[in-house]
Amino acid sequence: MKPWIILTVLAVALTAAITVAGTFISSESGPIGPEFPAPVRRSGPLPKLVLNEDNVFKLNDVSQETKGSHEWTIKNDGEGVLEIRGDSTSCSCTTSDLFEGSDLKTGKLVMINPGESKQVKVNYNTKKFTGNYRQFIKVATNDPDKPVIDLVFQGTVKQALVTLPADPSVSFMNVGNDEPVLRRLIVSSPDHPETKITKMVCSNPELIDVQQVALTPEEAKQHKFDSGYWINITLKPSPNLGEFNEEIVVETDHPLRKSIPLAIKVKGKIVGPVSVIPEKVQMFNATSSDGGSQDLTIWARNRSALNLTVASKPEGMDVSIVQQPSQPEIKGSHYKMTVTLAAGRDPGLVEGEILLKTDDPKASEIRVPVAVLIKGSR
Repeated sequence: MKPWIILTVLAVALTAAITVAGTFISSESGPIGPEFPAPVRRSGPLPKLVLNEDNVFKLNDVSQETKGSHEWTIKNDGEGVLEIRGDSTSCSCTTSDLFEGSDLKTGKLVMINPGESKQVKVNYNTKKFTGNYRQFIKVATNDPDKPVIDLVFQGTVKQALVTLPADPSVSFMNVGNDEPVLRRLIVSSPDHPETKITKMVCSNPELIDVQQVALTPEEAKQHKFDSGYWINITLKPSPNLGEFNEEIVVETDHPLRKSIPLAIKVKGKIVGPVSVIPEKVQMFNATSSDGGSQDLTIWARNRSALNLTVASKPEGMDVSIVQQPSQPEIKGSHYKMTVTLAAGRDPGLVEGEILLKTDDPKASEIRVPVAVLIKGSR
């Protein structure tokens, strides 16, 4: 026989032997590891999960800080035992009797025999949520067609109190002191439209007057409220010039806000016949070794002279005021106010105000803010 024929026969025989050996080894050793994920068992009696209603429970409109619950009935229409277990929750505000432990997050296994039912109670708490509300629990099952189901609460959470504009504050910046100025905002309760304002307290009634006026039906409709109140805030004419920060506290009979009043911030700046330029004492180059100084100008319109005295000032500051020559065509007088910070102060921030008294009945007090950063010695 020719050598190449012998080689071919040997190669074919060797290949056949390896194939047989591989088949034998494979059949004896079995699979190397389990399949992933493990297939759902579909042989033998199987359970069949049936809910008695839709898995989404509609809350519609609900208030903040509202607690409630709903029970879903789960029935086993199959031939095998149905297993259900609490899997997870969307929020700590949603709990169920399918969970246990101190945090109510540890899943609990429940068995339901064929033809039997089990009620699952789920609790919700709207807390401080606002707007669209959707919270749920996940339930794991051994039903091969429904391995996981969600039991859902869905609705809209309305706020207890709202204001328009949304930021409960008003501003009176650079307002003249010779006539009253009105600002206003709306207070309403979306979840309890019958809410009434029971009391309003202003931190400075001598400067600010506050009144409530019910919205007309037309005004409520225009602003998309069922009802509400205008809060009319009037800044009174005042001889006290400068910046101010006040507060109005509004109390209501809302069941969730009786002990939590609404605070309205009122801030601004009153200007009058006397003005200070610049408006603040800052001294950007003040040091602990040399101190610092700053010159400001005081203008008194329509007055040839103004009696100015320093009523108060921050500790360690000296304030001097000297009248300056004025041009005949300018109706008024002006003064140079020099503010000096003594040397030897520790580095840091000096804050406060300089209070000036005048003999002008429309500007009897002038408040000049002070904010000076003292740097360390050079």
